[in-house]
Amino acid sequence: MRVAVSDIIADPAFNSRTTMDDAALSELVASIRAVGLLQPPVVRPVPEGFHLVAGFRRHAAITILGWTHVDVTVLDIDEAQARAINLEENLARHDLNPLEQALALAKLFPDQSTREIAEKIHRSQFWVTSRLQILQLSDRARAWVAAGRIPVSRVPEILNSAFPNDAAKKVANKKPTKSSWGKRTRNRGDVHRMAENLDALDRADAALSLRWSVGDVTTEQLLVGVVVEPKETMDDIRARCFP
Repeated sequence: MRVAVSDIIADPAFNSRTTMDDAALSELVASIRAVGLLQPPVVRPVPEGFHLVAGFRRHAAITILGWTHVDVTVLDIDEAQARAINLEENLARHDLNPLEQALALAKLFPDQSTREIAEKIHRSQFWVTSRLQILQLSDRARAWVAAGRIPVSRVPEILNSAFPNDAAKKVANKKPTKSSWGKRTRNRGDVHRMAENLDALDRADAALSLRWSVGDVTTEQLLVGVVVEPKETMDDIRARCFP
């Protein structure tokens, strides 16, 4: 369906993502200018026009380009269903930082258990719990998590410390070591590739895994020691690899 861009209501408060990277938006504008809009935004009909459900960056890009009309996918759904779709798309695209993920989960599922939430968004219960724990931190510590200065995996340690604020500051101010963190960062793409290409991972030799984490073993060498067994979903793999 083709609609007027002016009829699309893009409410920033509705979007799970609270920030929009200017560089990424510029790249999207250039891409759409060159090849067109490959994936239409998703909207739902409301009395005032069409409420944008998914595709906030695409909407921003076509607005910058001055488009007056755009093809959209129209879904006859309620607000709760729309929020779930918005969250799932942003999670699938890795567009949300951990704090945004936590806030979106709390807003969308205020009275549901972590198990129920996990089942609805197709993530592991551990993944959901680790995100919701972020909301127990102070505002400053939350900001450090969003900025990547505090890994999600360190949040339980901070919460269980005698002085959580001091513990959060210590973790946030700790500089990554060249021997481990730098090499691990360069291998994140390898982990994504493994998660995309394997249906499941059971376990690998612990020593081999540790050597891979610091870059001493290649991804191919690690995969040789992996036992594949369909007990774990790809979402579980991502949650375990990127807690």
